Amino acid sequence: MVLITCLVIKPVTAKTNEEKMNVIKRINYGVVFKQESFLYMSSEDWLHTFEVELPQNVNLPRMSFCFDNNNECSTVNSMVNFIHSLHDSTESQLFETIKAIHTLVPQTEYFYNKKSERSLLPFIGSMAKGIFGLATMSDVHLLARHINELNKRSRVMANVLQQHGSHFSSFMTLIDNRTNNLMNGVKTNAAEIKQITYKFYNSLTSFQHSMTNISKILITLVNNANILRENLNQLQSSIQSLAEGRISPFLLPKHILAHSLHKIQRIMSESYPGFHLTHFDPSYYYTHSNFVYARNHSRMYITVKFPISAHAKPLNLFKVYSLPVPVNNTSSHATKLMSLPKYFAITNNNDFYAALSTDDLTNCKHGITVFCSTNIQLTPIYQPSCIIALFSNNLTMVKQLCNFRFLLDHIVHKVIELTPTSVLVYKSNNDLTLKCPDNSHVVPPCPLCIVHVPCRCSLLSHKLYFAPKLINCYDEKTMLDTKTSSALSVLHPVNLALLTEFFDQTKLNNILGDTTFPSQVALKVPNFKIYSHNMSNILVADQQDHLSLRKMAQAAKKDEQIFKTLTEPLITGDISLNSEWPDLNAILIFVALTIGCLSFITCIYLFFKVRKMAIAMLILKQVSNVKA
Repeated sequence: MVLITCLVIKPVTAKTNEEKMNVIKRINYGVVFKQESFLYMSSEDWLHTFEVELPQNVNLPRMSFCFDNNNECSTVNSMVNFIHSLHDSTESQLFETIKAIHTLVPQTEYFYNKKSERSLLPFIGSMAKGIFGLATMSDVHLLARHINELNKRSRVMANVLQQHGSHFSSFMTLIDNRTNNLMNGVKTNAAEIKQITYKFYNSLTSFQHSMTNISKILITLVNNANILRENLNQLQSSIQSLAEGRISPFLLPKHILAHSLHKIQRIMSESYPGFHLTHFDPSYYYTHSNFVYARNHSRMYITVKFPISAHAKPLNLFKVYSLPVPVNNTSSHATKLMSLPKYFAITNNNDFYAALSTDDLTNCKHGITVFCSTNIQLTPIYQPSCIIALFSNNLTMVKQLCNFRFLLDHIVHKVIELTPTSVLVYKSNNDLTLKCPDNSHVVPPCPLCIVHVPCRCSLLSHKLYFAPKLINCYDEKTMLDTKTSSALSVLHPVNLALLTEFFDQTKLNNILGDTTFPSQVALKVPNFKIYSHNMSNILVADQQDHLSLRKMAQAAKKDEQIFKTLTEPLITGDISLNSEWPDLNAILIFVALTIGCLSFITCIYLFFKVRKMAIAMLILKQVSNVKA
């Protein structure tokens, strides 16, 4: 029989670029790699301890009051009371903060070496000592002394004028002299008044400057007290966050953490080459850190566990999805890889890889980066395997190493999401509609196709509903073009596993695992003659077994019947049972039959003998009774 196979491909467009870098599609084989996170294996911890000095109770010095009974003393006493109340509130908040810290972080008893203690607020006492050192009362007394002297001289001048008035008529010469003296006295008094006025103005200016300086000092003191209160509140919040399992940047500043990371990496580079810190960003440790802490009196110690690994960069961790691929456009049979691992990890340099199961990642710490304390063997990239052949899109190695299975009646109508912007549609029959806010499109019939789903668009049929998306659905190629963003885009893959069994590799050089076509590919391959019998309708065990695609392809090339179990060729007579006769069972049967026949004949013989003996004994008994 001459086997004719042909592949008819309409004008196609090969699309090898991935829609997203974290999704690697080998849809022609029914395999999709989706990157979930990064992986560090054999992860260990480098312990580094930070010392944090905690605040202590302090007694701020008290300012003395002014005891003079005047307005200036009242003003000074008001300011002293304000400063005292500010000191009291600050000391109270400091005491409450220290009490809260001691409650959240109890004293640890395994510290024995005590270190010198240091005051928390040494600047407040030194600041408050020189606030009221201005001598303003002396200036006031000086002003009063000059005014009294002026009044005394005025009274002397009045007495002199009275004496001159009584002796005016007779003592003209004396009056002239006294008038001259009076003029000199007036000049002297004017000079004294001018000097007193100047001193009073200087005293008033000095008093204003003093009040300005006092106001500045009070403002500075209030600001420092507010800053201290804010720092105490942040310290208490940081200690509370520490008790809840988070390190605060206020407690461990970012520049200190960055310096420690740089120092740890330098130590490992010099003393332990080949090991690296897994994260160099200090911000990572504020949200994902692992640490222990303890307090020894006024000092707290935080030991942070910095993860280290022998890998400079993490492995890329992919989750592997194995999907069925229809055999042709009419049947529900499909091919599928059944032996793929659940996860696949490959180094950043693509030189080693590992096939992982779910159990391998059970005891790992999951997050943005997965940390596994156990070490898992890595395989060099040049060691062949099915999973690495699929990942590298090697057509020859996939055919040699992958065992594709043939599934009977496996394809049903369903939709599977590949990326946020595309879905995989199975067995569409003109009943699947892409509904968008502006228009609707009917997805053409296809056994397997990739449909682009824009934002705010849904898929609907009488059997399923695929909800729309709003945020994670933008495609960089179509998001700027409103006309193409809502247009229907359908791509068609092919069953490359089936094609490689019937066609030479030279004829499939332009088709890879991620190649898709804008229209369906017309494919003609030999039919699979799968044996079926009527007894399958009454058998209870109706579970379908998956078959070997390679063996089925070989049988199809020879136009042979395909059997699923050994009993089926026995039913059709393709397998004849050659038996040797007589075998042990036959000999035993004949021996048993012979013994049975002999036993039966013996029983008949004995029956007649016993019958004769019984008749003779009966006759003898009757004769004996007659004689008597």
